[in-house]
Amino acid sequence: MTRIAGWLERHWRLAVVAGVALAALFSWFGWRSWQARQAPALARHLPEGGHSTLWIDFSLLRRSGVLGSLQQSSAPEEPDYQKFVAATGFDYRKDLDGVLATFRPDASFFIVTGRMSREKFSAYATANGGRCENSLCSVQGSAPDRQISWTFHDGVLMLAVSKDPRGAAIMLDERLPMTWTPPPSPVWISVEGEQAKASAAGIPGLVALLGALEGARRSVFFVGGDPRNLSVQLDATCPDESTAKRIAGRLTEQTTLLGRLLTREAQKIDPNELSGILTSGKFEARANRVTGSWPVPKPFLDTLTK
Repeated sequence: MTRIAGWLERHWRLAVVAGVALAALFSWFGWRSWQARQAPALARHLPEGGHSTLWIDFSLLRRSGVLGSLQQSSAPEEPDYQKFVAATGFDYRKDLDGVLATFRPDASFFIVTGRMSREKFSAYATANGGRCENSLCSVQGSAPDRQISWTFHDGVLMLAVSKDPRGAAIMLDERLPMTWTPPPSPVWISVEGEQAKASAAGIPGLVALLGALEGARRSVFFVGGDPRNLSVQLDATCPDESTAKRIAGRLTEQTTLLGRLLTREAQKIDPNELSGILTSGKFEARANRVTGSWPVPKPFLDTLTK
């Protein structure tokens, strides 16, 4: 259990990149995900205050074979995880379908869909020094202030990593109405306030570009378009119309600046590579919203999935 939660917390940005590629690829072939349609309803159970929230359809990764490729390139599974699989019968490689997660400075919350046994998960908790009370179970994590708690609701696993051994209980209630509506996409990420720039850490050219979103209340990135015109799309909500116009202008300026910088450094801007995608962004402000679009050509997807 701690391995799954830790992996998601450490590597969610990598999973998002892989998920975007696969979501777009399957959209290209006209395949639509039932998991994606389920995500907005599940999001009503997430607590407020997350700096970033994401949805990943792992069933897409499995169907495409990319999940298997990622596993082959990673280190062998740890003995603790092997024991966890043996005890619970849950192996993310074949049983995990979707993950909805939100990350706060003091806690992380996960809603997991797939094939899981409530009874086996409860037995795992008690066998490893944890406890179960009614439908809520908890075990000690890797540090005293890292409590792993979980419960099941309508066949869905709700898991929390926090200081509170009952942290997962907060997800049993729906929070209506929601302050925003998740897009019907197999993969998306919503970033609060100025966290967009931090979320792009380590991706060349993207940090400065997303830094232009300073002032937005929420920035949502998702795969959109039709099979012939795929794109990564942006929908940012701002406090007012003037802020939206200012952000759209900054995004356009940063995109132009990135293109000039790459040209100055004698780097070829290939439309089928990341440099071409980043420099092809188009942005528009309407009322208090900023929309943007980065076209994703099929040759780029083919390269990612080889």
